[in-house]
Amino acid sequence: MSHVFYVLYPNHPIVEGHDTYLKNMKKILSVLVFFLSILIVHAAYAERTPTKAESDRTSAETIVHTQKKAMCQACNGAGYFPCKKYVRVKCKGCRGTGKMYMGDGKYKTCSVCKGSGAVTEPCPKCKGSGKVMCKTCKGQGKY
Repeated sequence: MSHVFYVLYPNHPIVEGHDTYLKNMKKILSVLVFFLSILIVHAAYAERTPTKAESDRTSAETIVHTQKKAMCQACNGAGYFPCKKYVRVKCKGCRGTGKMYMGDGKYKTCSVCKGSGAVTEPCPKCKGSGKVMCKTCKGQGKY
C-alpha cells in the first residue's frame, strides 16, 4: 500500500524525508493490533459458558473430591457422641419434694415420682436415642 502512496504522490514531504517515520508507524500499529487481538480473544474466552462435557467433567471431579474426606477427629468417625438415653429431672407433680398437698393440711406421697422427687425422662439432647450428632462433621463421620 505504501508503494501506491509513493507512486501517486512522489513529491509529498512524507515520501521525501520521512521513510523511517512510516516504518516506525507500521511497527507501532502492528504491536497495537497484536495486543488488541489478545484482548479480544481474552474477552471472548472469559464470557463463554462451559460446554456440557466440561460441566460433566467438573461435577465428576467434585464427586471424586468428596470421596476423599478425612475421618472426623472430634467423633472418631462415628458421626455421633454417646449420650445417656434418660435423665433424672425434678418431678413436676410434687415440684421435687416427693409429697403432694391434699388440701386440708395433709400431704401424701407423690404418685408420679413415688416419693423420690425426680422422674426419669428421655434425654432432651438425644431424645432417648443415646446418640448426639457430631456438629463438626454433621453426623457424616467425615469432613
